[in-house]
Amino acid sequence: MTTAHQSTQKTKAAARSRQQPQPPLENEQLEPHVLRHLRTPEAAHYLGVSVSFLNHARLRGSGPMYKKLSPKLIVYSLEDLRSWVNSKSRRSTSGSGPSQA
Repeated sequence: MTTAHQSTQKTKAAARSRQQPQPPLENEQLEPHVLRHLRTPEAAHYLGVSVSFLNHARLRGSGPMYKKLSPKLIVYSLEDLRSWVNSKSRRSTSGSGPSQA
């Protein structure tokens, strides 16, 4: 093989490895209490809403709690998503307040 061909194969292999999620290491155990964080598209899919809805809810302050890890990286914990969904429970369409238990 030529050096250029080997370089091309390495580049393609590196691109494939970036695209495919890596399984956890054999000795790595995922504890149930460890929070998993979802990026905005994943969180929108989890909630059954659009990415645009979450973006606007963040802007209005009416959406689920989130964490801003960098200027462009927003993540949501599963716990925060569940809490937000639970806070949306209603008994009637006539009132705007939360359900009365």
